[in-house]
Amino acid sequence: MRTETRVAVTACGLVTSIGMGVKESWRNLLAGRSGHGPIRRFDGARYGNKSICALARIPEADLAVPYPLDDASRIVLAAMAEALAGREADGREAPVFVATTLGGMDNATRFYRDYVTQGL
Repeated sequence: MRTETRVAVTACGLVTSIGMGVKESWRNLLAGRSGHGPIRRFDGARYGNKSICALARIPEADLAVPYPLDDASRIVLAAMAEALAGREADGREAPVFVATTLGGMDNATRFYRDYVTQGL
């Protein structure tokens, strides 16, 4: 038995290596621009890589929280802000957010570095 589910995309927000926002990312994609460039945040030589498709900058979060946000959180918040811009909903009623491939890797990397250099 085959079941079909209809889905409506009502908003979109992008933070990519070729642009901040849907319009800039789409324009650069159509123009054939690449986000490919040298690795700047770590030395990738031991992994056999010297280049990557990385963000030119990490957006600032427009959210007051009592702790520093990791890069993944700042990226997803920027994409969410764009998706919700101009809408009456503030995000609390939105049923689904699918966001980032970066996940919690920044925090995991910091934790491991601190563990190796300072122990528990």
